[in-house]
Amino acid sequence: MKAVISVGILIVILNVKLKHVMYDRIDPDSKGALAFKSCQTTVSIFIQYNAMKYFSVSTTGVVCSLTPLIACILAAILLKERLTFYTIFSVFVVLACVMMIIFGATGDEAEAMNNNTLAVVALCAQPFLLAGGMIAARKMKKNHPMA
Repeated sequence: MKAVISVGILIVILNVKLKHVMYDRIDPDSKGALAFKSCQTTVSIFIQYNAMKYFSVSTTGVVCSLTPLIACILAAILLKERLTFYTIFSVFVVLACVMMIIFGATGDEAEAMNNNTLAVVALCAQPFLLAGGMIAARKMKKNHPMA
């Protein structure tokens, strides 16, 4: 409902210049990254709230804390940044530790993981989505004339 009200206010205030302000002024190279970032944010919020139904807050937090590590890997692949051997080694060690935490769950979390495979997949996809959003924002910043 808030989004509908916001769009209504924009239409009233900006009137005929809405397309120019909201779409035409965006750098063409940034439009794909902006669309991805917008969709990624929506999906990530949905996953975060639903993951807390099945997993403890600490498990969700540990998995989401993988975001900087995955961002390093994606930056090396997509933005052609160079990683040192120490960084690569550290990323694999931390990934291994987090996987042990996730797949070594006991009690209610283990039962939730066995019953809800989609929740596990969504939780494991969360850091990739967040890291992708970071890379998209960085790509938009590279294309911005003020950066």
